[in-house]
Amino acid sequence: MKTKNTLKTILPLAALAGFAVTANAAVIITPTGATSTGGNLSGRPIGNTIDSSGLSGGGISGNILTETHSVNTNADLYLAAGTGNEFVFDLGGTYTVDSVHLWNYDASSGANDRGLKTVDLTFSTDGGFNYNALVAASEYDDFGNFAQAPLGATQASAETKTFTAVAGVTHIKFTDSTNNGSGTHTGFGEIRFGEAVPEPSTTALLGLGGLALILRRRK
Repeated sequence: MKTKNTLKTILPLAALAGFAVTANAAVIITPTGATSTGGNLSGRPIGNTIDSSGLSGGGISGNILTETHSVNTNADLYLAAGTGNEFVFDLGGTYTVDSVHLWNYDASSGANDRGLKTVDLTFSTDGGFNYNALVAASEYDDFGNFAQAPLGATQASAETKTFTAVAGVTHIKFTDSTNNGSGTHTGFGEIRFGEAVPEPSTTALLGLGGLALILRRRK
């Protein structure tokens, strides 16, 4: 009887430990708010970059980062005047952030040099009142080198750029933004951020450690 009860305890916990290894998917953060010093041109507001407009699955597929972004001149894109703009994204919570996922500006015609290229990254841990790099690393300056989106073609999955994880982040600011050559406009389609998660091996060890403690108590 004791063996049966032990097995009843072991099997669910072993399954849980195995699940911890396989289910450690990256957490994608969708900002709840966004502002820009570049204004909103031609009916293309900054809110277009966080509302999933233009994404093939509406931002609710199993993996949003594989969704494509449509070619659109208005409703699905953001467009700002000039370069060197400041963009602020409210994450709607507190996260340990380690990546940016960008669908760049994919114009239907004309020039496609308006897409975002590099930014200086700063982070706020106090609700957007103060910003700094938090970690003294040059990787936060001129960050990105995001690729130029194809002209007149549906953009493929998001381009992901990673950086040293920063903890306790509530807001992310892009400053001194540059584009792919346009001297008059800067824009992009959608943006998301990635939250750092524990390594699979660490999660699995925690699960197995819990299993060992339970078995020890049952002896």
